[in-house]
Amino acid sequence: MDTAPRFFGLGDTEHDGDSADMETSVVVDLDLDDVPALPVRPELVPGDVSAAGGVLWVVDSALPVVLRIDADDRATRVMLPGAIGTPRRVYATPSGCWVTGQDGTFWVTEGADPVRVDDQPVVAGAAAGGSLVACTGTAVWRQYSPSREPVDLAAVAGHVSSIVVVDDYVYAAVLPRGRSELHLVRVSSSGECTVGSAIPLVRNRHRKPFLMGDALRLVHGADVGVVESDLSVRRERIFARHPVGGGRTDELSWTVTPTPNGTSAGWWPLPGPVVVDRTRASWVLTVHDSASLEPVTSVPVSTHTARVAAGADGEVFVIDGAVRRFRTDSPVMADPEVIDVAGIAARLV
Repeated sequence: MDTAPRFFGLGDTEHDGDSADMETSVVVDLDLDDVPALPVRPELVPGDVSAAGGVLWVVDSALPVVLRIDADDRATRVMLPGAIGTPRRVYATPSGCWVTGQDGTFWVTEGADPVRVDDQPVVAGAAAGGSLVACTGTAVWRQYSPSREPVDLAAVAGHVSSIVVVDDYVYAAVLPRGRSELHLVRVSSSGECTVGSAIPLVRNRHRKPFLMGDALRLVHGADVGVVESDLSVRRERIFARHPVGGGRTDELSWTVTPTPNGTSAGWWPLPGPVVVDRTRASWVLTVHDSASLEPVTSVPVSTHTARVAAGADGEVFVIDGAVRRFRTDSPVMADPEVIDVAGIAARLV
């Protein structure tokens, strides 16, 4: 609308000799039929991805839909008994997958109907073996297993900034609200939960701490520390650039950094100058050697909150507007391959 043809209301009024414009309303004719058609939503808009046992699981960003793709590219579409409009996370296991969100936790396995095992909201989680550790945001977490009832875990309340699996143990970094400190939490496959002592954090550092590597490290800003057996942290090194995110998925360790330009921090984590399409990619996803943390390869991504999953034989899957795939031996800054999960889902309808 460029002009408003008809006003009504108080009109001009005079106060203490000054004229004031007091229009309060306007009439506008709208042609509700002169509206372009909305684009058709794809059958599946990927929100999260996970892989185990040669099977890829993709959950929709808003619909209660999970897509299962096996090693022979055979696909199955699963409808969850859950709400529409709820973001969810998926955690693959050798025998199926766990799906979590604000409407609870679901267990999905091939050849059976999906089951809601709990309606308690879940804010973060990790699957170790066949079980799931679900963080609730409160001081009581839960561990789920297909073969037993849920187990309550005495953990710590706060924001879970990172959660990973190492040798069938789940480790989480938790930031209690209102305090400049962090607690590391470790959960065993049998349900034993250990909460570490408070680790002070540097104030006004905007990067969220995350866990990566083997041995396990805690990264905060550019500072890297080794996680000890008592869940304390021993400072180890400083990265050349501050990652904005990262983590560990199975044996895969990764970070996300701004695209380097060769200035103050050099080209790290890239090996040197590379040609970058700066009109399209703003971030660099780097796979690191889990032991040394040295960069192995990097790919361009358009978000610093990419979801990452490790596949078989060096495959890496990432949610970056679509499901994309690359390998740990891919050339540095080569574009990942797009997997058309929406097309796969459409063929199953």
